[in-house]
Amino acid sequence: MIDSQPEQDRVTRRELLLSFVISLALVFFGGGLGVWVMSDPDLELRLWVTRTAVEVRDRYPDTLNWDRMFDQGMAAMIGELDRYSDYLPPSRFDQMREEWGGTYGGIGVSIMRRDDGLEIVSVRRNGPAAEAGLLLGDVILAADSQLLVDLSGLQAIELLRGESGSEVMLTISRPSLNDTLEIGVTRQKIDLLHIPYSGLTADSLLYVRIDDFGSGVADDLEASLDSLLTTTPDAIRGVIIDVRGNPGGLLGEAFATAELLLPEGAFIVGTDGRSRWNEEEYRARSRDHADGLPVAVLIDNASASAAEIFAGALQANDRALLIGDTTFGKGLVQGFTPLTDGSALRLTISRYYLADGRYLNAFNSELSDTGTGIAPDIVVRDPSIDAFPRRLEATGLLREFASLHEEELTATSGVGAPLPREWLDRFRTFALERDFVYTSETTRAARTLLDIAQLEAGLPEAIPIAASLLADAAARDDAVWETHAGHITMRLAELAWQRRFGEFETYRDVLVPSDPVIAIASETILSAER
Repeated sequence: MIDSQPEQDRVTRRELLLSFVISLALVFFGGGLGVWVMSDPDLELRLWVTRTAVEVRDRYPDTLNWDRMFDQGMAAMIGELDRYSDYLPPSRFDQMREEWGGTYGGIGVSIMRRDDGLEIVSVRRNGPAAEAGLLLGDVILAADSQLLVDLSGLQAIELLRGESGSEVMLTISRPSLNDTLEIGVTRQKIDLLHIPYSGLTADSLLYVRIDDFGSGVADDLEASLDSLLTTTPDAIRGVIIDVRGNPGGLLGEAFATAELLLPEGAFIVGTDGRSRWNEEEYRARSRDHADGLPVAVLIDNASASAAEIFAGALQANDRALLIGDTTFGKGLVQGFTPLTDGSALRLTISRYYLADGRYLNAFNSELSDTGTGIAPDIVVRDPSIDAFPRRLEATGLLREFASLHEEELTATSGVGAPLPREWLDRFRTFALERDFVYTSETTRAARTLLDIAQLEAGLPEAIPIAASLLADAAARDDAVWETHAGHITMRLAELAWQRRFGEFETYRDVLVPSDPVIAIASETILSAER
């Protein structure tokens, strides 16, 4: 027992010394860690934002709307990124999730903003709006006594949408009656319609119009292809897919749609981003549902995002000819991050590239978020993008005239028969009576030049030159009616048919038979067959 005690004392001292060394190390390590953590710029930024909010809460004398301040702060921060990134409040994110499911609660109309409200540009057949008597060209002035004129587009849409079975009371301006109506509409579940028309042309080509790449469009296209190609396999000589004006949609739907026309294993699209989780390659997993038939895809300046993935994948794999105009140029992919309060962040997370290695957006393109677009194989310029048709469309006069002369217009057009020339003259007179006068930028510049020449006393010889330039510019402005005569008369026929018969019949009897781009696509496919 004598020898054991000193041994125990030595062990105790050794343990105490070790404990002291460890404690000292922890102090130094902890202090260093604290300094390192406090020097983290991300943490410093969070503390700065929190300190600001606390100071405002504790010292600002007035009542604050913290929800609104938070929404505005989030929107301002995301606003420093590219235009496709966004902060989505809970109500807007709920709408998007509802749409991802392929339906929404609403009244079944498509709308366009006007100075006095929302103009109805299409009415869903057999939908609640149609059953209540709403018509193409009606202008919604108010919903449940809430005027729409001062609301944003999203705020106005929120008033029209709602729970299935709920009612909304609409105040409607109907130009054809020069009157205002009160119409109650009971909301219903509306299935999103991605393909408003598919059918055979007079040349035995399958024409399919795709409005967007929302949830379910690939299934809809597969059904259209299979139903028509199965029932009349020997009669169909080619396929025309129309994605003009298609703003895009979901990445998954883009490649699922493209793979329906590609052989198994064909590269469709790849993505790369900051995170390896955002780097993917997508290849076709199924057979070509068109069985090798020639394909033409119609594109224009408004074909964007998922529509470009679809068209670009078919072009890069030599599966389709693209006909029309260069696409919009959106090669960025957005992801969604839900937040705890039901809101969400929509952030650009990657770029996509096509089978031939093309990126629509260059590296570091967040600061220049529109890329080069996809060039068509056959260029056909769309006249509707010119300044005169766009100005005319924005006035609403085409819809107003079509609603006033619906029966006459439908009786003298359709099934490939263009409107007689007299309708252009009648519409032009109508537009002039409504004080519509088209003045181009060239004419404005020439008028300014003439004003300057008349004010400058030392340049009398410039006055006749400026006056001649103004006369020439004004004459060209007057000639645009003739230049765009075909577009104007086709739009009048289209609007009258939509109002009287609906969208499907309008495509079948007016648009498909008379659209010059569809005619060029048909001739291209048939000439390659010879």
